[in-house]
Formats: sequence, C-alpha cells, structure tokens
Amino acid sequence: MFNLSSCEKVSDLAGRNPDGNQPSGNQPPDTIILSGPTGTISEFSATFAWTGSDDNDTPSQLTYSYKMDNAQWNGFSATTTKAFQNLGQGAHTFMVKARDSKGAVDPSPAIASFIVSNSGNSTAPDTQILEGPPASSTSDTAFFRWTGYDQQDPASALIYSYKLDNYSWSSFDFWTTITLTGLTNSSHVFQVKAKDTDGNEDPTPAQWSFTVNVSTKGVRLSVAATTLETSAGGFALFNCTITNIGDASDQFRVTLDNSSLPSGWIANLCKDGTCYADFKIDFTLGPGASDTFEPDVSPDYTAPSGSTGSFTVNAQSLTDPSVTDSLILTVRVL
Repeated sequence: MFNLSSCEKVSDLAGRNPDGNQPSGNQPPDTIILSGPTGTISEFSATFAWTGSDDNDTPSQLTYSYKMDNAQWNGFSATTTKAFQNLGQGAHTFMVKARDSKGAVDPSPAIASFIVSNSGNSTAPDTQILEGPPASSTSDTAFFRWTGYDQQDPASALIYSYKLDNYSWSSFDFWTTITLTGLTNSSHVFQVKAKDTDGNEDPTPAQWSFTVNVSTKGVRLSVAATTLETSAGGFALFNCTITNIGDASDQFRVTLDNSSLPSGWIANLCKDGTCYADFKIDFTLGPGASDTFEPDVSPDYTAPSGSTGSFTVNAQSLTDPSVTDSLILTVRVL
C-alpha cells in the first residue's frame, strides 16, 4: 500500500505544493536586529547589528539592505553591522531587510526607533567661510559659501545668520550661500555665524574682508552752439569737445552720420586740420581728460535761404560699447 505521509512533498509545475501553498523554499527570509539603541539616548552616534533567517539559506548566504530615516535604501550586501555618526537631535528610525539567494526580500523589514536628546550641550558651533570674493574686487557682486562644525550636531542640522558691514544680522536659516549685489566702492566685511539645535551660537562669527573698486565709464560730447548759420555754398565749422567722465583711462571713437543732410550738402569730420574720409576719429583719454575735434558742413550752392540740414556726431567707448553720447548739429542757410 502506498503511504503518502511517508513521502516528501513535491511541487506542481506552478511551484505549488499539492495543497496549493507555496513551497517552503520560496518563502521570503525574516530579518532580526540583534543590537542597537532604543528609547532615548544622549549620544549622537548609533551602531546596529542584525541577522536573518530563511528556510533554505543560512544567515551567511543572505544579503541585506538598510537605511536611516528618510535616506534611500542602500544596495544589498553581506554587511551585518552599521555605525552612524553625527545624528541630529530628535527621533530616528533604522530599518533593515534581508534577501535570500533566490531574490526573495523580507516584505516587513526589521525596525528600530530611538530618540537622540542631549539638552546638556553648551558647546557652541564653529563657523567657516569656504568661498568669497578676492581681497580686491572689481565687481559690485560678491558670492559667499560657508559651513559649520559642532561637537554634536551635523553641519546639515545647523542654521546660520549673516550680515554685511554695519547692517543688522539676518534671521537664522539653513542657507549656506548668498550672492550680494550692488556693492559700493569701499571696504566691506561679511560675517556669518552658526547656531546648533540646542540654541548655542558661535560667539566668534567667521569674517571675510574685501574691497570693491568698480571702475565707472562715461563719455560726454559738448559744443558751444548746436546750430550755426552760413550762406549757400558756405562753410559752417563746429568746435566740439569729447570728455572722459569715467574714473579710468579709456578709448573712444567719434563718428559722423550725415545721412540726414539734404542732397548736395557736404560734411567733414576733422581734427587739428586733418579731415577723415571715413568719418571716424579715435581718442585715448585719461579720467576727466578732454580733447577737441571739428565737424563742418557746406550747404549746396543751390540751397534756398532758410533751409536747414542736420547731422549727428556720436561717441562710443571702444572697451564698453554701452557707453555712448551723441550730438545733433544743425546748419541754417542765410
């Protein structure tokens, strides 16, 4: 007589036992935390050890993945211990899950919850500025980056306050960078201080001293009279001045635009008796320096009395095209 009870269970083609249940070898492993903190601790570090059990695999054949709080799960490995440093004040949750050699993962990871609380911390954090402008800056913008160090809190748990010169301290926040704009030409001191989760503030804020010296550029064209009179076929000469109103030496180009003059009228752009056929004169001027040039116009011989012609003189910095000035000059026929 065939005795079924004396035989090992076999699985059907779907991987099930004859009774419809999963075979024991396909069951996921279980994970057990062997040691680690619980309740409330005063240390800012924690070490955990764990193991696993499985119907087929030994604990040494299992691999594990773990995480702390809201961090991502780390990759599966044979590691069975983990030490965490620089934990912040407050509640923490450690989780670990086992995986067997067939890829089955513990669906209910082992969990250990604990609280870090150390209200006796009276040591203030230290603050360090990592990046700032050069000691002598030619820009009115300055970027700063900083961090902090504390015996118990990690840098990510610290908050910071900053100030420039004699302005008030900012509110404490988690920001660790700032870009300051519109700085004046003078010496400046930027300061920043850290505060930990126990409310201890750095009594010696980090400082960064620097000087801003931004060169200003400018050009001005001037003339005694913007309108001159002459007879038809005559000659009208304008005595113009170009002035560098910036605080540094610069190069400028003066040009003449005669496109608005009536047909037959002739314009020239001259300096010291030399006229320039391309209507361009270049000047190099120190701060506050000036020079002169002479645009002139000859009306056509047939120009009627009372008729007018206008043209434009332009000046532009060759180092900064946005620095310009212009004059509109007019000649009236007598």
